[in-house]
Amino acid sequence: MKATSERVMQWTVGSALGFIALTALMRPAGLVGAAAGAAVAVGSTLLLVQLCRAILKRPDAARAGLALILLGKSAFVLIATAAILFFARVDVVGFALGVSALVLGVLGGASHAFLAEGTESPKPPAGAPSDA
Repeated sequence: MKATSERVMQWTVGSALGFIALTALMRPAGLVGAAAGAAVAVGSTLLLVQLCRAILKRPDAARAGLALILLGKSAFVLIATAAILFFARVDVVGFALGVSALVLGVLGGASHAFLAEGTESPKPPAGAPSDA
């Protein structure tokens, strides 16, 4: 879990910086919106990683409460997004590019972790006969 969460965090931060740079090059007026969206994406990923670690450490009985907190985190992200778009008056295209780092980070980081685990060849247990 630790390697996967680190990769998801790295992919999210990397894609957020990439989308901010892309917005600066293509649509300079949307730079503030991209930075705000990237901040929402990175903050959401950080909370997701911490909550998932806490859920996995708890016994089954305590996991239900933390799962509800995870649901509340998602609602908080939606409320924060709505508040930024309605009251801060940032560029919507820039914000959408910045917040899309959340999706790219989770998908890319999880895929990277999954593929990296599959590349290692399993070692036979000690004392097992070899096929050679």
